[in-house]
Amino acid sequence: MNEQNPSAVSKYAPCMCTTILGALVIVFAWWTVRWGAMILTVIGILLILRGLANQCCCASSSCGTKAPVKQSATDNASV
Repeated sequence: MNEQNPSAVSKYAPCMCTTILGALVIVFAWWTVRWGAMILTVIGILLILRGLANQCCCASSSCGTKAPVKQSATDNASV
């Protein structure tokens, strides 16, 4: 019933820069340093800006958010 065309479904892979920023949040949340609050604030601002822009902030080759693959005319004719 709920069959989907496999070529129309895009696979999700996480944005690596967001993953790294998330890991840094965890590290600086547990690591007690004087400037830790400033680092967490900067990382938070970067994550907010990344969310508002809705774009991956790293290189497209290392980012998993790629556009879905377009079907060719012969694939559309068979559907």
